[in-house]
Amino acid sequence: MTFLSIPPVNDVLRTLFLSQVQHRATCWIWTGRFNGRNGIMRIGNQQLLVHRISFAWFVGDLDPDLVVMRRCGMPTCVCPSHLEAVTLQESGRRGLWAGMAGRALLHDRCLRQHRQ
Repeated sequence: MTFLSIPPVNDVLRTLFLSQVQHRATCWIWTGRFNGRNGIMRIGNQQLLVHRISFAWFVGDLDPDLVVMRRCGMPTCVCPSHLEAVTLQESGRRGLWAGMAGRALLHDRCLRQHRQ
């Protein structure tokens, strides 16, 4: 998986980025553009994923072989403390378990509603 390199942060880019973030009690919610699934930000001629930008600028160097996951599970969150770099395999494993747990929870709710 190849990602475009994220340019170093400067005051102008940081201000532009943060102007599109709504700071909530827990998450930083991206309010800028989306590509349908993830928040995006154009820097020069590159369109970059904002959760990767946030990790690179506020957490530290990002290994291009890793993906950035949100520990909070909120797809629009760019809060640096919620972001974690993991392998693609680990991301898939966590996604599978989250999906299974979510389906089990929905199934349980559905059964309870039918019993009422």
